[in-house]
Amino acid sequence: MVEWDNPKIFESGYGPDLEVTRLDLYRLLNQFVASKSLAKLCESDAYLHHAMYLLDNFFETEATRILLSSAVVARVIDDRDNHLKDYETFCGKLIEDFSNSPKEIDLTLREACNKIIHAKAVKYDVEVNRPGFDQRYLNPFIYYYGEYRRKEWKAILNVIDYIRVYVDHVV
Repeated sequence: MVEWDNPKIFESGYGPDLEVTRLDLYRLLNQFVASKSLAKLCESDAYLHHAMYLLDNFFETEATRILLSSAVVARVIDDRDNHLKDYETFCGKLIEDFSNSPKEIDLTLREACNKIIHAKAVKYDVEVNRPGFDQRYLNPFIYYYGEYRRKEWKAILNVIDYIRVYVDHVV
């Protein structure tokens, strides 16, 4: 068997395709920014409303896919380069012991990636334009829940800030 040396994108010759991650983050940003406007359009267009009813589950599926894959990429890069600790990369809030102490601290990008990867439950910040109307929109906040060292934690991810600091410090 012959070994082939990949092109040297990184010093080690190993690394994720950051262009794909950039494209995914662009899609995620547009997805959240467009959500409220799209819900408003659905109020006056029954056909669009019906289409969105059939397609709406893809919002969370796609957001989850992008956040998970971007979190893994960021962790791979930071584990190799160890540079995220050098910057303020706040992108939400963290409650480290949700059951006993509701004290919030700043959520760094690295810790956000950890929470995205290890969450046991995920909830979205949802609103409706009009009470009684079933077309919802999602605000750019995601709530992650999990457990670490027998303490239940809650992370509140600000998706816009996550994308901003990710683009500034990872890709």
